[in-house]
Amino acid sequence: MQWNLNVQRQITPNTSLTVAYAGSRGIHNPFQTDTTNTCFPTDTSAGWLFPNPSIANSCPAITNPAPTGIVPNTIVNPFVPGLLLSTLFQSQSWYNSLQVNFAKKISHGFQYEVSYTWQKSYDNSSGSFAGDNYSSNPTAATPWWDLGITRGLSDFNITRNLSANWLYTIPTPKSFAGPAGWIARGWGWGGLLTLSDGVPFWPLGGLSADPLGQNNSEPMTIPDLAPGCTPKNVVQPGNLQYLNASCFIYAQAPNQAFANANCNQTPAFGTNGAKGTLASFGLGPLTCTNLLGNLPRNAIIGPGEFNVDMSFIKDNHISKFGEDIDVQFRAELFNIFNRTNFAPPTDNLNVLDPLPVTGFGLIDQNTQVPMRQIQFALKVIF
Repeated sequence: MQWNLNVQRQITPNTSLTVAYAGSRGIHNPFQTDTTNTCFPTDTSAGWLFPNPSIANSCPAITNPAPTGIVPNTIVNPFVPGLLLSTLFQSQSWYNSLQVNFAKKISHGFQYEVSYTWQKSYDNSSGSFAGDNYSSNPTAATPWWDLGITRGLSDFNITRNLSANWLYTIPTPKSFAGPAGWIARGWGWGGLLTLSDGVPFWPLGGLSADPLGQNNSEPMTIPDLAPGCTPKNVVQPGNLQYLNASCFIYAQAPNQAFANANCNQTPAFGTNGAKGTLASFGLGPLTCTNLLGNLPRNAIIGPGEFNVDMSFIKDNHISKFGEDIDVQFRAELFNIFNRTNFAPPTDNLNVLDPLPVTGFGLIDQNTQVPMRQIQFALKVIF
């Protein structure tokens, strides 16, 4: 379902303003997951709790009698030894936006247009044919049994976007004649400005280990965000550390009694999966490695974009054989200020694997916009 309401108003004979609201709502969208066959957790007051992986046979595959439905603390489908790639038509989407456009038609050789959009797009899954279509989601095995976990900003959401373009035909005094007049006449200047927020992403953990004890082909865990910690824009000499790894921690039990009764107190961390106490790995007494954390999907926003392209054009009109021929010279400059627009650190989103991962949140060489590029062209128009 899509809807919109817009109002247009002519301000002067050459300018107009448009203000619009646009929205949409989607249901029964595809929710892609690479494995529905996982150890199913138990819904507790502290969140989704998986069986303690330090206990032998903590997630048995019940085959006798055959289960008639999903049984907590067991494999969803014990008759299938591997993964189950699934498409569940349960995803939903929500979109709302404010759109403003101000345009000036050409007059006195000058025209321009400015457009601004403030919008939010939410969904449970942004993929159409796979769960990890976008690099902002590092796993294709996100929880499918609780849509509240995966409801968040769409992987492609850009909250604020401002764009402006202009074209100016530079006037030439009529007194200019001869070579000076030829040099001065026919010049035009154009430009394009883009200013926008970054795209969201979701740091996850356990992408090669299995701290939750899910017993599936693509284990993962959702971290907690440490209280009072600022997760973004950490400045460290010598690198581009966008995220503060210390802000992302394992899920925390609500109290010690819950932790003692339910949580994995002897995690298999370290070299070769050696077991040890929480304290020996620098973890607090409320750490619950088999509890799903509460960091919302796509709660972290990546770097924004600021880019300016410009062009300089000179038209040279030649009347020949009764035809007006325009020999046009063009100089086009992309990213004229040579600003580095970094892409989000989607290559390094594995935060707990199972301990903090070196390089997590580090921006690599990827950029959203190439470095400054200049090109020249000669164009004949007749």
